[in-house]
Amino acid sequence: MKRPCKWYYVEVIEGDFEEPEDESAVSAGVQSRIEAGRLCPRVGYWFTPAKQASRRYFKQGEVFPEFEDSAYGATFWQWSPDQSAPKL
Repeated sequence: MKRPCKWYYVEVIEGDFEEPEDESAVSAGVQSRIEAGRLCPRVGYWFTPAKQASRRYFKQGEVFPEFEDSAYGATFWQWSPDQSAPKL
């Protein structure tokens, strides 16, 4: 079904657009959401919504664990935007 629409040109105002903090994963072509059981594509901190307080450090090549008892469903690991070490 086609519906008419109007397009509006929006000019970007310098200084009004915030770049993501870590574009290196995107520019390197690294996925930021990986299924459990797969290998970690890059070293750093990852987390999963399938378990609270799940943020942890993985080395490249480590296998992402699965939380089978999770009410969330399938376990997917996501690149953490905060790559700083945990504060003790």
